[in-house]
Amino acid sequence: MKPQTEYYKFQLEEGQIFQDWLMIELAKRGIVIQIFGSKEYQYKIGETTSHDEIKFDKEQLKTGNLAIETHEKTNENNEYFAESGINRPNINTWYQGNYENLWIFNFRELRKYILGGQRRPYPLREYKIPTSRGFLLPSIEADALCLKKIRFNEKDLIKSVCIVRPVEVPYPKKEVRQERSLLSFKQTVGE
Repeated sequence: MKPQTEYYKFQLEEGQIFQDWLMIELAKRGIVIQIFGSKEYQYKIGETTSHDEIKFDKEQLKTGNLAIETHEKTNENNEYFAESGINRPNINTWYQGNYENLWIFNFRELRKYILGGQRRPYPLREYKIPTSRGFLLPSIEADALCLKKIRFNEKDLIKSVCIVRPVEVPYPKKEVRQERSLLSFKQTVGE
């Protein structure tokens, strides 16, 4: 297995920060989710005790689509994609969104809609980036398909704990101590 790239690690951390923030926001609304932190439990049981999947979709605000992942790889140089996202087993509820919108789906219904060949006026567009691929679900279709949509407003954001990754602070260069040259001390031995 090839090592994870810095890009993958950054995306993972950004998703985990969103996930923690979302747990606080959902708890305020009476939805309590217990997340597993270890990979062992996540692989054996799932992401949460209640078999929920949580996806951070920061691009939705720009594109108007939810990116429903079907495959991923930790490093773009890996030869093959692994099934992930909507292809994972044992999921009951699918949460996908960002700091402004959250869609809550019945997983089986979402999976059937994405992968089941539903008749639509047009097929879902596929996306593929170096480490992920899947389908783009227009937000308007997501609104009709989801169990619930939560819109977070400014008031909610102000009251919540929102951790932003700090920008690296440029520290001044360490001052190099200027030493006197030994040449300034003339050798007087033997004169």
